[in-house]
Amino acid sequence: MCLAIPGKIIKISDDKKAATVDFGGVKQEVRLDLLYGVDDFMIGNYVLVHVGYAIQLMSQQEGKETLKLFSEYADALEKELQGESEHGI
Repeated sequence: MCLAIPGKIIKISDDKKAATVDFGGVKQEVRLDLLYGVDDFMIGNYVLVHVGYAIQLMSQQEGKETLKLFSEYADALEKELQGESEHGI
C-alpha cells in the first residue's frame, strides 16, 4: 500500500522544479517534476506528496479536508488502542 500525505506549498523554487512544503509545521523540499504547469499561483494550495514528489495538486479546501480526515482517523485509532490496553488485550 502506498501513502501520499498532503502538505501546503509555501515557496516554489525559481526553476519551478521544487517547492518548500509545510506538513503541519515540518517543512520539507518536495520535487514538482510530476506536476504540469507549475507556477507561483500554486503557493497556498496543497499537494499530495509521495516519496518526496508532489503527485497531485489540491485546493486549500481539499487539503484541509484531507488533513481533517487523517486527524480523525488517528484519534479513532488512538482510542481503540487505549481501549485494548485497558482490557489487557
